[in-house]
Amino acid sequence: TKVNIPDHWKKTRSMDWGSSSPFAICWWATSPGETINWYGGKKWIPKGTKILLSVWYGCKHGQPNTGLEYTNIQIVEGIKKHEKDMGYKNVKAGAADSSMFSDGATGTGKSMYDIYKKNGVKFNKSKKGAGSRVQRVQVMSDMLYASLEDNMEEKGLFISHVNCLPFISQIPDLPRDPKNSEDVDTTSEDHVYDAASYELLNDEIEGGFFSRG
Repeated sequence: TKVNIPDHWKKTRSMDWGSSSPFAICWWATSPGETINWYGGKKWIPKGTKILLSVWYGCKHGQPNTGLEYTNIQIVEGIKKHEKDMGYKNVKAGAADSSMFSDGATGTGKSMYDIYKKNGVKFNKSKKGAGSRVQRVQVMSDMLYASLEDNMEEKGLFISHVNCLPFISQIPDLPRDPKNSEDVDTTSEDHVYDAASYELLNDEIEGGFFSRG
């Protein structure tokens, strides 16, 4: 193994919900701040650094930006299977699309998230508000840039190439919003970006970097 991620690192999942549009689920490991085995050597990984372990992208094969139209139960079952197959244990709640938490979204007076929670798959509501979209771009860019340093001082973001191909193929070519160059184009295939950046911004806010207001 080129990178040895210790078992005690916190594991989380984050999600951007979709049906006719694709859904995206990201699995993460977060460093508590320590030196680990890294490509045949040792590397200091600052506290809060994220490693994207894998991505499940719910998109029809050969049809970009077209969802699988899975039910929430099908997605729950797929999440559980993925975590079992990948050997992920004790996965904690990460950030998910805030629309999942809206009461009545299922037509039953309950939220979509109630279905996930009832079946043992938990998430935290993504932090949204004035400026949050621009903040998500900023946080991801800063963390990716920090990861380029051999001797890291700031927390970074690393990608597991084998299991994260949707992230690798989409994020570098994600277009900017023509009306706001500080944001991404929401009409583009941005679902993996959303699932990832929800998690990164929630961590930043909870760490006190941005104001919750």
